[in-house]
Amino acid sequence: MWKPYVLLKRLSEVPKGDTVIYSDSGTHIDASGGPRLSFYLESMKSANKSIGVFETSSKYKAVSYVKRAVVDSYFPEFYLEPTRQMNSAYAGLVFARKTDQSEEIVGDWLRLCEQFLPWNDCGPSKNEIAEFVGQDVDNGILNLVLAKHNDYLLFNCKEVNLYDQHGFQLKHTLEDLEYSKLNWDSLRGYPFTFRRDR
Repeated sequence: MWKPYVLLKRLSEVPKGDTVIYSDSGTHIDASGGPRLSFYLESMKSANKSIGVFETSSKYKAVSYVKRAVVDSYFPEFYLEPTRQMNSAYAGLVFARKTDQSEEIVGDWLRLCEQFLPWNDCGPSKNEIAEFVGQDVDNGILNLVLAKHNDYLLFNCKEVNLYDQHGFQLKHTLEDLEYSKLNWDSLRGYPFTFRRDR
């Protein structure tokens, strides 16, 4: 729950219209990615969106990673079409323009994390939908909050991560040693990549 806490605290300290970027540790930052970073921020302004996130591939549906108890308490419409088909977005990299809406979104994210996390058992219970895989802690909750507020802009997952031909993140398909030897040159010039290089 510290992600929304840190982000909300920083948003409270900056002027309206400024953008705060939250990035997980282990995210690689490429100094040559300035032009693309400017593109992301300008795109958010042009679209008048408060939050910018990178979506995953269609192999990772948002409804699969948040418990029904959270959905039912906050936004039951999450299970209806077309939201049910929404791809998950990464909570490890969030652009937040300071607006009333962004503070409300991040505040809801924090409140739900405080209310529902942690669970000792993040696996399925008898009331979960068929697609449920497991509670993706704060990440699953962020996607639920984004769906309710609908004030976000999605950026291409292939600008931050490497995927196999089926759409699965290589982190999920390779052994640790193999993953550590990956060549990330194809993402040179993008400001952030999820290399987990801690």
